[in-house]
Amino acid sequence: MANQPQQPMFTDYGLTPEDAYVMRQSYARGELRPDFVSDAVVDELVLAGSPQRCRERLAARIEAGLTSTVFFMAGGPEFAKNLEALHRNVIRDFI
Repeated sequence: MANQPQQPMFTDYGLTPEDAYVMRQSYARGELRPDFVSDAVVDELVLAGSPQRCRERLAARIEAGLTSTVFFMAGGPEFAKNLEALHRNVIRDFI
């Protein structure tokens, strides 16, 4: 993805090819650059918030033509509980 910094995934959110290059180089050095990730980027690429907000945002994406998605959750001691809550409160409304 960072090998193609001119792609809309970057440019639609205000990142220049130079920004994408800096991000890639920083990541390669093990650095994280949250200063490059705006609220707009997070809002467009991630479903986050209350279950209701996540359902609304997912429904809007489906209405706009989304046909598949990937759900990712960080691990940890509450992983199974959080995965069940995700399914119960968000995903099951769409399957």
